[in-house]
Amino acid sequence: MECPRQYYYEYVLELGVDEEAAAYVRFHRSVYGAIAFVRGAEEAGQPLSVEEAFSKLTELWQDAEMPGHIHEKIYREQAEEMVRRAVERRLRAGGSWLRPRWEVPLLYGRVRFVPDQVEAGRTEEGVEYVRLQRLRTGRVSSSEKDEPLYALYNQAAEAAYPAARREVQAFYLSSDQAVDIVLNEKQIKSGLDKYDKAMLGIGAGDFHAAPNDRRCPRCAHYFICPAGGESAED
Repeated sequence: MECPRQYYYEYVLELGVDEEAAAYVRFHRSVYGAIAFVRGAEEAGQPLSVEEAFSKLTELWQDAEMPGHIHEKIYREQAEEMVRRAVERRLRAGGSWLRPRWEVPLLYGRVRFVPDQVEAGRTEEGVEYVRLQRLRTGRVSSSEKDEPLYALYNQAAEAAYPAARREVQAFYLSSDQAVDIVLNEKQIKSGLDKYDKAMLGIGAGDFHAAPNDRRCPRCAHYFICPAGGESAED
């Protein structure tokens, strides 16, 4: 959705990314993997402690080949703090945590995904509610609501829980903040249209470049892309 040419390099040609970017991705995967493991244990009726979550994080850390990385100490401290906050936040929640596998049918294909966190329950007044959270490891961003993924969250939640009070949030693990993401019908449609447009482009083999002054210099394929030196206004 951001740049079809970048998609072409990474997923069609299967070209790698630079080492530092790869380490950052592995760090994220380790954190999310540990949290997913905790959620899975909760679903099975076997809630885990923070220490048990750390044990799983260590296992995933090894699998991701993070030990020995030049920035491992910084990455590991951040990873443990994020996992701790995720586990402790669960202990404060009142509903049940779920891991549904949802599918949103669109004009040019279907999008299947597993939301990061779904909490379902009833309020003290007996009102059914469902709270969807996307886990974020960065800082709070004012542009977060513009991410098209939240359109999927809204669309899938409405289909699965039509009678419930629905909340969609971005949960920032680095600061323990939950920020409400409120979208109107027009914004939801716009987000879903972006997925449709991307699937249409992939199916048609349209992998044109989308030059961007900010994004291009950070792309691992900047020096091999014919459009790498172009500005967003060209």
